[in-house]
Amino acid sequence: MYNPRVASPTGVNHKTATVEVGTHVRSLNSMYRDYGVGKVYKVRDGLCKVEFNPSVFSLPPFRSENFILSLDEVEVCPTPLERAKAGRWEEAWKFDLRQMAARFLTMN
Repeated sequence: MYNPRVASPTGVNHKTATVEVGTHVRSLNSMYRDYGVGKVYKVRDGLCKVEFNPSVFSLPPFRSENFILSLDEVEVCPTPLERAKAGRWEEAWKFDLRQMAARFLTMN
């Protein structure tokens, strides 16, 4: 298993983590950064297959994208549930802002 540098969306988690099947990651490569957080489906020979699913903030077409990424160009992102279990909460205004954006996008 490979231990890349780890960065959570809130910048709190600085531990190392293992990239394995089911791990949530995001790309350090600017070409894939806009896809957000994806889920690892395969790991082999220094590469991983990552599936990025569209969210409410995605632009059409709404379809999953799969990419083969080097383990050197991904960072592990804990899920919201993992952050909650560890007691790492983000500021309330960030949640409110995402909720307002989601409401706006669903109304238009």
